[in-house]
Amino acid sequence: MQLLSDVTLIALTILGGTFLTLLAAVIKSGAEGAIKLWNGIGAVMGAAIGAMCTYYFAADEIEMAKVNRDQAVEQVVAAREALADFQTEISNTNEKIVSLARSQSPNQPALANDSIRAISRDLQAVENLSNRKAAQLQTQIDRFQKIVQTTVPN
Repeated sequence: MQLLSDVTLIALTILGGTFLTLLAAVIKSGAEGAIKLWNGIGAVMGAAIGAMCTYYFAADEIEMAKVNRDQAVEQVVAAREALADFQTEISNTNEKIVSLARSQSPNQPALANDSIRAISRDLQAVENLSNRKAAQLQTQIDRFQKIVQTTVPN
C-alpha cells in the first residue's frame, strides 16, 4: 500500500529541493546570497506551487467531470440501443400488419376492405408513435452528446 501518491511525492520533492537549495545558499553566502538566489527562482517556484495547489483543489472536480462524462456516454449508448430496438419492433409490427393484410380472403371483399382500412389506420398510428418516440430518443442522444463534448477529455 502506497502511503503517498506519485504527484504528492513529486510536489514534496520540489518543495524539499527548494528548501535545501535556499538553506545551502544561506549557509554559503548568507542572507544576501539567498535573497539573490530567490530572486532568480522565485517566479518559477511560485508557478510550481500554484500548479500544485490547482491540481489538489481541482482534482475532485476533474474526477467528477470524468464520471459525469462516462455516465453521459453510457446514456447515449443506452438511448441508441433503445432507439434501434424500437425501430426493429416497429419494423416487425409493420411486416406483421402487411402480412395480415395480404392474407385477407378475396372471397370477402367488403370484410377485406374494412380490415385493410382498420389495419391501415393502425399502421398509421403505429408509424406516428414510432416517429414521436424516435424523435424523443434522438433528442436525448443529442443532449447527451453535448454533455460528453463539454466535459473534460480523457
